[in-house]
Amino acid sequence: MTDGLSNPEAEYAKDPNIKKEDILALMEWASKQAHLPHITEYEFMLFYHCTGYSLQATKDIIDVHYDFKNYAPELFPGSFFNTALSNYNYWESAYTIDTKCVTEEKYRVIYAGLLDPSKFHCDKALLEFTKVMFMLTLKKGNCPGYVFVFDMKGMSLSHLSTLSVTLLKNYLYFVQEAIPLKVKGLHMANSNSFMEKLMIIMKPFLKKELFDVIFMHSDMNKMFKTSNVKSEFLPKEVGGQSLVPRVELIAEVRSNLSTYKNEVHEMMEKRTDRRKRVSDNKFSYDVEVLNGSFRKLEVD
Repeated sequence: MTDGLSNPEAEYAKDPNIKKEDILALMEWASKQAHLPHITEYEFMLFYHCTGYSLQATKDIIDVHYDFKNYAPELFPGSFFNTALSNYNYWESAYTIDTKCVTEEKYRVIYAGLLDPSKFHCDKALLEFTKVMFMLTLKKGNCPGYVFVFDMKGMSLSHLSTLSVTLLKNYLYFVQEAIPLKVKGLHMANSNSFMEKLMIIMKPFLKKELFDVIFMHSDMNKMFKTSNVKSEFLPKEVGGQSLVPRVELIAEVRSNLSTYKNEVHEMMEKRTDRRKRVSDNKFSYDVEVLNGSFRKLEVD
């Protein structure tokens, strides 16, 4: 595989700010943390990059990333590939594609949209989307950041019945505190009543840094005119002007998911062994909240 996972030296060459001596220091530190799982050199590079090359911040996010999975079984269930998605085919109802395009700031652009709204399930789609994002970090390596376009066309208020507020809350925490990539933009294209209601639900769980990069667009053309996402980035089937057919982009992502299945599985499953932790938990999140204080939140 020609990727960062199998060729970390290419990642060092791509980003001179990733200092090998710092990565080796992190590996030495981790070897003394009995509660941590095995972490590859490449994974250390992902965490180090997303924290702005800070050794202490990298240690903190690594600890949160792997321990958080113990608190969020809805998002990281055991035996992920065999249980969570066994009876649900995400790709029949929706899809996620790497557009292969970057913004002027060199941010990668990822698009997600619907194929059959009647089969779409919010919770299970979030799990599949997480799997895609882990695959992309494995295959593509580090980059200055990611811009996500979520096409709301076809989404309706009825889809809220397939959304667990607990899973959404935990997912937002993971994105903001523990994911080894930089989120630079979330564009909600063809925004509608579903998105308005979803924002009401999400807002209590959003930090200002993420809230400030969420943009609502009533249609694709307005997004193209007012954002760093340009029409040539997206397939013609969704209103863009890309010369690459949507079906080809979907096939590539699905092929890569198959190729990297074992590696993604390992990344999804790895977590701390809390019985072996020798220091106090330094996390800032409220365990009681994560375990369901918001489960009774109702959607009118």
